[in-house]
Amino acid sequence: MIRPKPPTLLLISIAAFYSAGCDTCNDGLTFINPTLSPEFSDAGEGLISLTIEWETGEGLAAELPDAYFEAAEFQRDESSGWDICLAEDDAGLCLAAYESLDYSDTNQYTATFTESVINVFAGSDFSFSANLPDRRQHVDCRHPGADDSTTLTATVTLDEAGAIIDSTIFERVDLGPI
Repeated sequence: MIRPKPPTLLLISIAAFYSAGCDTCNDGLTFINPTLSPEFSDAGEGLISLTIEWETGEGLAAELPDAYFEAAEFQRDESSGWDICLAEDDAGLCLAAYESLDYSDTNQYTATFTESVINVFAGSDFSFSANLPDRRQHVDCRHPGADDSTTLTATVTLDEAGAIIDSTIFERVDLGPI
């Protein structure tokens, strides 16, 4: 049997204590029972939208202010001029795009897309995400290491006519490196 030297054992003990008891930020889900609107809404100017609603989170997540949800972002493709291209043709032209994400009301996001999403994804599915910042920027909590992030992802399944027939929404927390 190999016994660690006392300094090594002490470091292992400190690391185990530090990582087990020092993350107070990730208590509770941010989004409880998230739902997606059952159909697209006309957003004008060749755009359509979907709404995601949820119940107030649990644990520490219940204390998150509107500013936390307003800070949600989605990737932008600055080179193409589109926000997020969901599908492109063989020449690299965007056929369907995720245009914007707005925190439109308490516990509600509105995601806006080009109306071509309906035709491009008829008979299949597409996904879009909201990326939220570290909770410790918005509530009194702490954790070791770099910033964590939360991602809310919705996958929407369309029938052959482009109507929504199913959707799934899930929340993922990515812990920052220590």
